[in-house]
Amino acid sequence: MERGANREIWIGGEKLYGISDRVGFEIFVSWWKTIVSLGEGVGNCWFNSEVVRRVGNGASTSFWNVAWRGALTFRAKYPRLYSISNQQEACVREIGGSGEWLFEWRRRFFQWEEHLFNLLKEELEGVVWSPGDEDRWFWKLTEDGVFSVKSTYEKLIGLLIVEDRWWEDEKMVFGGISKSAAPLKVIVFSWKALLNRIPTKSNLRIRNVIPADASSLCVGCGRVDETSVHLLLHCDLAIEVWGRVMRWWNFSMVTPPNLFVHWACWNAMESRKKLKKVLRLVWHAAIWVLWKAQNNSIFNNGIGCSEELAEEIKVLSWRWAMHRVHMYPCLFYEWLWNTRDCSLR
Repeated sequence: MERGANREIWIGGEKLYGISDRVGFEIFVSWWKTIVSLGEGVGNCWFNSEVVRRVGNGASTSFWNVAWRGALTFRAKYPRLYSISNQQEACVREIGGSGEWLFEWRRRFFQWEEHLFNLLKEELEGVVWSPGDEDRWFWKLTEDGVFSVKSTYEKLIGLLIVEDRWWEDEKMVFGGISKSAAPLKVIVFSWKALLNRIPTKSNLRIRNVIPADASSLCVGCGRVDETSVHLLLHCDLAIEVWGRVMRWWNFSMVTPPNLFVHWACWNAMESRKKLKKVLRLVWHAAIWVLWKAQNNSIFNNGIGCSEELAEEIKVLSWRWAMHRVHMYPCLFYEWLWNTRDCSLR
């Protein structure tokens, strides 16, 4: 609803929030949709199940169309009674505000409809009125009924299946990644890559984004299904790129089976805090450049070689280090020749 320069968010006929700025309004709506859609794969309508309608004076709650007594609306529970009601749009107070429930019907009940009406009256027994209070939505996961991100997080963690729960070493990896000085969008991408949630061909086929009979082979090597681990670690191109980056830092390691182990081994290459911080930037830069190269080859018919991608990683990590890490400025040629000395300044 829009009133003059103000924009307001309404839910179920009730104003939730008012914002005067169009941009702020759109950001709020986008944020709220994201909150509601979180965890779609771990429970059916989990969000709606945690929101209940608390009736005070009954003036703003639809009797038939809002679930204010139980998980379902009376319209859904008793569709036959709703179809013959003359009060389909009435609020709770209009039907029961006089102290007793006064219904108006289009006709007399059939015998079997009498039974439905008796069930409805049983559900209405014990309704407590609060004439001085407004009707409101109540978030069941907090004591005061006010929505909080923390309670939502705890709810979703509890819904995760056992196979999706993290081991202690995996938690340490996520903790290390979140503390990196890389840009936020790159950190988020790394999280998704670790969880195999990035839109690789294999994932797109599972989600029916591409046809089931479409090829899911890696765009780089064309031999193995394109998964997060293969694309960023085990593809021939990725192996060559990581090899060049490791030679730049003057160390080597055997390619591990997954990104969790790769991150742990990568961090173990340096013990000094400043070097470890920069080394994490290089890891994020490599992951990001490899992903962009895959997209470039699909959408722009770009052909990247390992040497070009390794140079891009060096440039990108240098830029991030100059702007996001508290270290003494250095020229790019110094960064290439002796990265450790630049990092320790």
